[in-house]
Formats: sequence, structure tokens, C-alpha cells
Amino acid sequence: MRKILSKFIRKNIVLVISWVLALTSMIFYKPSAEYFDYINFDVLILLFCMMIVVEGFFRIGFFKAVACILFKKINDTRKLTFCFIFLCFFFSMLITNDVALITFVPFTIMTLKFSEFEKNILYIVILETIAANLGSMATPIGNPQNLYLYSISEMDIINFFKITVPYMIVSLIILIFFCFFVKKEKLKDLSYFNAIFSFKNFKLYIYFVLFCLCTFSVLKILDYYILFFIVLCIIFFIDRKLFLKVDYVLLLTFIGFFIFVGNIGKIPEISNTVKEIFTGNEVVISVALSQIISNVPAALFLSGISDNYENIIIGVNIGGLGTLIASMASLISYKYYIKTENSKGKKYIIIFTLVNFIFLIFLILFYFFKKMILNFLL
Repeated sequence: MRKILSKFIRKNIVLVISWVLALTSMIFYKPSAEYFDYINFDVLILLFCMMIVVEGFFRIGFFKAVACILFKKINDTRKLTFCFIFLCFFFSMLITNDVALITFVPFTIMTLKFSEFEKNILYIVILETIAANLGSMATPIGNPQNLYLYSISEMDIINFFKITVPYMIVSLIILIFFCFFVKKEKLKDLSYFNAIFSFKNFKLYIYFVLFCLCTFSVLKILDYYILFFIVLCIIFFIDRKLFLKVDYVLLLTFIGFFIFVGNIGKIPEISNTVKEIFTGNEVVISVALSQIISNVPAALFLSGISDNYENIIIGVNIGGLGTLIASMASLISYKYYIKTENSKGKKYIIIFTLVNFIFLIFLILFYFFKKMILNFLL
């Protein structure tokens, strides 16, 4: 029993932390019906719907089919690197950084092994991870923290893009530069990778319609509860096994932090002190806190302290760079890599941290440069 509990804690450490904090905060404010006001059900519903629809695309092999189509024009290692980086970068904007990595990292490892370029696996997987974390910052549905912050801030989509797109463009430029460190060598014929997938699959079009409905909810055109009802009904009839694939741990983690932030916000001594420290330093503190507890819980906690959502969005998104736990999605790539033959875990962590902090420094400098230019113009 103790081993099972220990394994659960190690596997779901962020969930455990969120509920330890939530239960601790209950000492000050006992559970009541008011707790329901803490929980943002709109965000939970949209997260649930997005996860289940994207999993549907994944199960029918749609993403790998797209990759295989692109492979037909690839004949060297550098083009292959660009292909995988761009797939992770741009797909993460629509299917989240987690799903992009779950989809393409194993495919990358398999492809490089087949091509007899195992020496590039470590570096390319690291770049893919960075690409997914940075590409996902561009849209409200790219990652959980964006979805949450976009929802509670009630900003429109244009203003959201004004915040994130400049950082996305800078990130893409740096990624392209790092791709050139992969030595250009001739590849084997990759036509071997032919996805067994039919674009006539009726589920593809159902998932596409559901994805559009999710987007309408993000844009505040369709009510979240109507979306929830439609998704539940359709998924129940076409593939009810998808309900088992939802990341319920993430949803429970959100609820834990909602309760913690709600209770702490009612303690003036704590909330006022934290607000005083946080005000004006949102980006730096968001980045620093993300390194310790990862960017999703950092977003949940800090949004309860400040309503400067623009800086929190910037901070927790670029804060996903740095340590291996700064973005929990990064652990997905690490777990896939460590399972490969002749993997070097310590080397991976060292290079991962080094490259991540290079990206992080560039983006922090860009933030201060952009801020300085705006202050000068105003």
C-alpha cells in the first residue's frame, strides 16, 4: 500500500501539492457552498471538451498522417529536423503542447532510428519540446494556463494575440537558428512511413466539427454548457472509450488550486503582502515561480493575486522554459527519450536546461526591450 501511495505521489506531484495547499487553506475557511464560487467551471468544461476532441483526432491517426505526407519531400537530416520542430510548434497552437509532444516525439525517435541517425535524437527531442511549449503560447487553446487566463480576463482574441504573437515570432526565429546546428546529411527514403489513414473516415469530420464548436466557445460565441452537452452526446455514441483518455488529474489539479487561491484571497494579511511584492514584477515572478511549481499552477495562483493578466500570460508562457518541471509537458518528452535504447538521462537534463535557459534569457530580454521601446514612445 505504501509503495502504491508513493508511486501515485511521484507520478502526480502537482496534483498532490495543489490539494495539500487546498486542504491547508481550509483551516482558515471551512468548506461551504461558497467553494463552488471559487471554481471556474467554464474553464474546466472547455478543457474537458478540448482534451476529448483532440484525443479523438489522435486515436484515428490524423496527426501522424499529416507528418507522413510531409515526409515525402524530405531527404536530409536538417529538413527532417525542421519538419518535426514545425509540426510541434504549429500543431501545439491547436492541440496543446502536451498532445503535440505525445504525438510527435515517439514518431521522431522511431524515424531517426530507422534513418540510422540516433545521435540526433537527444537534441531534436529537446528542440521539439521547446517548440511545443513556445508554439502553444500563441493561442488561448494552446495550453491550459492560456485557456484559463484568457477565460478569466475576458479579453477579446485580438488583444490576446497582440500579447502573445510577438513572443511567438521571436521564439520561431531562435528555433530556426538552433535547427541549423543539426549537421546536414542524406537520409534513407522515408516513404517507408505511410500512415494507415483514410480521409474518408467519418469520425475525422465529426471531430473537426466538434473542434470548431470548441473554438466558438473560446471566442464566446457558443455557451460552454451547450458545448459540453453536445460533446458528451456525440462522443458517447461514436467512441465512448475517449472518456477514459481525459486527463482528469489536470482537472482535479485545477480544482485544488481554485480552492487554495479562493481561500488565501480572503486572508487580508497574506493577500495584501503578496500583492505588494507582486505588483510591477508580474513577469519576473511568474517566470521564477514557474521554475519551481510549473507554469499551470503558477498561473492559477498568481491570477488570484493580480489582475495584470497581460504580464501573467507573458510570464507563465516564457516561464515554461528553464527547468524540466517549468512546463509539465516537458516531462512527456523526457519520459519517451529515457525509454530509448542507449539513452543518457543526465546528459539530456543538462543540455535541456542549458538550451532552455538560452531561450528564456532571449525572451526575457525581448520583454524588457519591448517594454523600454513602449515607454519611450509613450
